[in-house]
Amino acid sequence: MGVPVPRTLVIPRRVAPFAFGRETGSTEVWTRTCPIEPHPGLYTTVKGWTDPFALLQIEDPRDRVLASVLRQDAVAAGHSGAAIVGAEGQLTIEGRRGEGDKLMLGLQKPERLPGHVADDVRAVHQRLSASLGPVRLEWVHDGTRTWVVQLNLGATASTGSTLVPGEAETWVRFPVERGLALLRETLKGLPTGAGIILVGEVGLTSHIADVVRKAGAPARLSVRN
Repeated sequence: MGVPVPRTLVIPRRVAPFAFGRETGSTEVWTRTCPIEPHPGLYTTVKGWTDPFALLQIEDPRDRVLASVLRQDAVAAGHSGAAIVGAEGQLTIEGRRGEGDKLMLGLQKPERLPGHVADDVRAVHQRLSASLGPVRLEWVHDGTRTWVVQLNLGATASTGSTLVPGEAETWVRFPVERGLALLRETLKGLPTGAGIILVGEVGLTSHIADVVRKAGAPARLSVRN
């Protein structure tokens, strides 16, 4: 579709390895697991080379979740982040200087992006959505162009501080600094009729927000305890 995608070697379980994308000029790589269905922040994404076959055996020994492992060229990251489409069709672009892995995990908060970076990301998103409809993407800007490093189809139901619309009989407050693992356990244990309030500064495009949206219970954001 004419947008920059880093050179990627795909090591699947069902077919022979294949490659796509273009060289980024970096000698560094990222190793990414590729689940059949999205599981935000659950499976490995790590900078550097990792044995893909060992990784598949450790994280999915029953061959039920992971379709492949990706070896993706790194991009010299001036800024990194993600973009999503909300319930009313609005585009939310978030990012920060440098690499974006900690931003996606909710360990760092978004920063104000330079105008040219936000404009470049918006243009890439518009080009993709013109062909695919609403999309969610993770991006890296090298100072010259926006590279798409991950892409998923679909919009979200989020708007403003409401991650998942709906009312709840009771609300469970969850400080975001507790991290993704405890958040998953909290969501699994939510009582019937309960919703969740994420307390702290976290991006709408982060894996923390994605996990809450995937769970489907009413959810809100609050920066105050």
